[in-house]
Amino acid sequence: MFNFRLQRVLDLRQRREQQTAARLAEARQNADTAVAAHGAIEQARADGRSHAAETAGAGTCSMGELQFMSAVMAHLDTRAEESGRAMRDAEAAVDSTGGEFSNAVRDRRALDKLKDRQRDAWEQVQSLQDRQTMDAVALMRFVGRASKGGR
Repeated sequence: MFNFRLQRVLDLRQRREQQTAARLAEARQNADTAVAAHGAIEQARADGRSHAAETAGAGTCSMGELQFMSAVMAHLDTRAEESGRAMRDAEAAVDSTGGEFSNAVRDRRALDKLKDRQRDAWEQVQSLQDRQTMDAVALMRFVGRASKGGR
């Protein structure tokens, strides 16, 4: 039976790859959430600016309402900047975790290839030993028949 001496290391590499894949999926989900939140805030900003332009242009709002809209827009601007930073940070986390995942996959594949090569070598040795055993058995039978026939 083939025994890969680095099986524990391979198992650890596989576990690391699975854990990194889970972290990558979580990071992607966080990035998607951050992108959606940023998009919603940007849409609210655009809607607010459009509404402010319409009401200011029509002259139907008071100075207090304009000041309130200005404060709301300033708050939305701040939130947009914060959500933009959060989105960039989330995307950077995806990139970083993606690199870790690529490294984990590469490490595991290298050990898988080593295991396959060692298994192939082991199978070749086993095949050679089986042929040598069969040759020895055939030779003993031939010698046995030759000695019985020669007497």
